[in-house]
Amino acid sequence: MDGESVKEEYIKDRRAMSFAGYKREDLGDLVRQTPCEGKGGGWVYFPQFDEWDADRIIEEQIEFFRDAGLEFEWKVYDFDQPDSIAQKLVQHGFSQGEPEHLMVFDLEKTPSRSFALHEGIRIEAVQGKEDFQSMRRLQEEIWDRDLAWLFDYIAGNSDVFSCYVAREGDEVVGSGWVEYSPGSQFPELHGGAVIPRLRQKGIYSALLATRLKEAASKGHRFLSLDAAPMSKPILERKGFVSLAVTWPYSFGAGD
Repeated sequence: MDGESVKEEYIKDRRAMSFAGYKREDLGDLVRQTPCEGKGGGWVYFPQFDEWDADRIIEEQIEFFRDAGLEFEWKVYDFDQPDSIAQKLVQHGFSQGEPEHLMVFDLEKTPSRSFALHEGIRIEAVQGKEDFQSMRRLQEEIWDRDLAWLFDYIAGNSDVFSCYVAREGDEVVGSGWVEYSPGSQFPELHGGAVIPRLRQKGIYSALLATRLKEAASKGHRFLSLDAAPMSKPILERKGFVSLAVTWPYSFGAGD
């Protein structure tokens, strides 16, 4: 894989992509996404402007979202211009989040083998409301946070999400999903998680392989995700390639 050319494809893809439930605006010097119903948060990304113009553009975005009564995130990549954008955001009151790695998988290399699962474990597509609620409870338990906003969004846009659970008997013990945004050639992996007592039993790998095969069967060439630093070496061993480092910079509606 030619990482630089794939990164350019990714940037082009994401600049043009519309997310379900959001209004996309390519403002030339950045891309802005605003929730259509005025709930949740917005975000901006891919700045392309000179350093001398940074303060004005940042203040314009703060004013826009403040007037809308919305919090928002400025997603910063290590290839963004100007180089000082992260420093400028902090100076304007943004809070920096934890770094993640933008990683992609070449679906021409999708594994054909089946993964040996712990006895009694099976991977299934989410079929109904009960499965969906079980997946939400699992994710909230693992991450120890309220994810109502996330699962409301998935439920409201179920046509672009494909969700899977790992089940032991009747208990959901792992889950993950793929987001297939219309027109995008880089569907995005989310939510791969397994309960602690059943980790390192092949469940994570089986959930991942299931989603890779599905994306390949739909004709996509690449699959993308934002991975935590601790996940990066694991995903690299599975064939993912890191294209960039990214950080979320958040600004609250009341800031």
